[in-house]
Amino acid sequence: MPDNKFSIGDKVRILNERMEGVITCVTDEKGIVMVEGMELDFPLSQLVRYSEKEKTIYENSVRKVKKRSAESGKQAVKSPWMGGQIHPAEIPCIDLHIEKLLDDYSHFEKHEILPYQLKMFQQFLDRCVLDQKQKFYAIHGVGDGRLKNEIRNILSHYDFIRHHDAPYSLFGFGATEVVIGKGDGEQKTGDRETGRQNRGWRGKYVFFGFLLTLHFIILSASAGSSQSIRAYFSYARFLSPADGPYIETYLSVIGSTVIFSKNKDGKWQGGTDIVMIFRKDTIIAYIDKFTLLSPEISDSAGDKPNFLNQKRISLREGDYIIELEIKDPLKPEKVFAHSEKISISFPEDKLVISDIEPVESAVKTATPGILTKSGFDLIPYVSDFYPESSVKLKFYAEIYNTKKNSVPAGGFLLSYFLESAETERKQERFARHSRQECRDVIPFFGEFDIEKLPSGNYNLTLEIRDKTNNLLAQKKIFFQRSNPAFAVDSLAISEDEIKTSFVTQYSGTDSLAEHIRCLHPICPLKERDQIEIMAAQRDLQVMQKFFLGFWLARNGSDPEGEWRKYLVLVKKVHKHYATSIQKGYETDRGRVYLQYGEPNSIQKSEHEPSAYPYEIWHYYKIGRYSNITFVFIDESLAGNRYELAHSDMIGEIKDPKWQLRMYKRTTPFSDIDEDEKGGHYGGKAGEKFIIPK
Repeated sequence: MPDNKFSIGDKVRILNERMEGVITCVTDEKGIVMVEGMELDFPLSQLVRYSEKEKTIYENSVRKVKKRSAESGKQAVKSPWMGGQIHPAEIPCIDLHIEKLLDDYSHFEKHEILPYQLKMFQQFLDRCVLDQKQKFYAIHGVGDGRLKNEIRNILSHYDFIRHHDAPYSLFGFGATEVVIGKGDGEQKTGDRETGRQNRGWRGKYVFFGFLLTLHFIILSASAGSSQSIRAYFSYARFLSPADGPYIETYLSVIGSTVIFSKNKDGKWQGGTDIVMIFRKDTIIAYIDKFTLLSPEISDSAGDKPNFLNQKRISLREGDYIIELEIKDPLKPEKVFAHSEKISISFPEDKLVISDIEPVESAVKTATPGILTKSGFDLIPYVSDFYPESSVKLKFYAEIYNTKKNSVPAGGFLLSYFLESAETERKQERFARHSRQECRDVIPFFGEFDIEKLPSGNYNLTLEIRDKTNNLLAQKKIFFQRSNPAFAVDSLAISEDEIKTSFVTQYSGTDSLAEHIRCLHPICPLKERDQIEIMAAQRDLQVMQKFFLGFWLARNGSDPEGEWRKYLVLVKKVHKHYATSIQKGYETDRGRVYLQYGEPNSIQKSEHEPSAYPYEIWHYYKIGRYSNITFVFIDESLAGNRYELAHSDMIGEIKDPKWQLRMYKRTTPFSDIDEDEKGGHYGGKAGEKFIIPK
């Protein structure tokens, strides 16, 4: 549990965030934490004082290496990448064995251990980069190689990092040596980074997230200085009946990350030099070079305001490459760049919804300007992340071509709602409807109160349907919600509510505890912890309150109906996937089925020569991810004990050598550099993975 007794000066980390800082002010409910020069507010429940275990992970990690070095008789290790003698006593080291990371990990499910190890590795890597360490060791053990493969996959996304096996004399075969050096040109593209790399001691960080309709990029850099530039960039596409398509771009620079200097009026002001280019094939369709200045402030020691730039750019329909370059003129050697493909298309023969523009605020227009739409000045919300402090989600969109495409005279129904990004299940408590009449352009402004929206990944979805409920058009936008302080208890469910609800039919603690346990596959981690506590305490009223609150949060109008639909699936997976020692929802196949839904195809093989029995599941779409595959293998040969061996779904186990594991039944030994197992008579697994049926 978080320690809520804090003092000014305490070094803390923030739960669910890769952040750490020092407390500068503390009250009964919140703490103000200095993070990279910025003071941020966090509830005390989100703050954790650095424990001795965590100090060991980084600050004292070199002791273990020093001890191993002394035992091996080696005083120094020579790095083939950096050259020279590097003393082990100066090299950080992280041991990723779960028992070394946590004193108690009994609350973890089997499939949760690897993601936690990778999270701790990423935090350790970031810390070493920020502290300008030249190298470090990551101890992962030998095992089945999954952890080693995953951390090397992470490292492959940095072109200023090299990695290889750590010295055998120190760690045997169970560790990787990571060398942080100079960038050398074009950066590799991966899940976390993209764009051109600065030449210098180390490269920039560019974090980004792709959305289906509106794109957000977080530009960030740290190159040998504690001062980092951060800027948020997004865009949305609209259509003007008179002038044709146009794109709006939104750029918000975080003032505290820019160097401020005195201007000619004696005021303090910061700025960034921006270059924005749209290319169509090899032709530049639009280019703009400008300096974006912050508001003036009188005191350089005071708060430094963020500053926003918005542009409207008319472009013909077609495919473009957008190139963005940003730098601080007081640090001209640091140039950050990003490029990506975009498409602009508004077909006249279809109903079309513009991109959804998240909005921070809207006020009636006094003097029309670039922020004006439909009589309101809309200040854009330039991020896809809504922290706990955000209580409203506001947005703007436009609908086109309703008069041109045989929409009935009575108009149509516009539905807008929130849904799970992973499963696309509609959050019934966050669903609204609006009847619209046909016009040339239909502007729409909507909002949701998200104070009681649990933490998670969501889509904001807009749908147009006719009177017979046929779907005519749809648009989605992804966002993340962090709301750790919101728990089921915050719904303030009373005893009277329990007495009049469906949970009264579950009056036995054992049966109710089992119903609650089966929620594991669809629970966030915080609620899983609650489940384990309740299962041990067996307090009927607490369990009833949790169970009712859980389903009310997912379907406020019909919580029992939502539970009944889920119970059908639980019984189904138990029938098909239960083993002698596991209930259906506890198995890997049962968990995946309940978490992501029914796969579009399942290819089974129980008698393929040389292979263990296996199943390959394929999903056309999971949330905003397409073409997702899961591989399950039964190495026990005892029947129905399939374990997840590999998946290309974000957050799941990834093992590029899964075929080696599958065919290990007849080939127990293999080349450690071999990625695929070929040459087996009748082997079909690789083909089934690539070409689902």
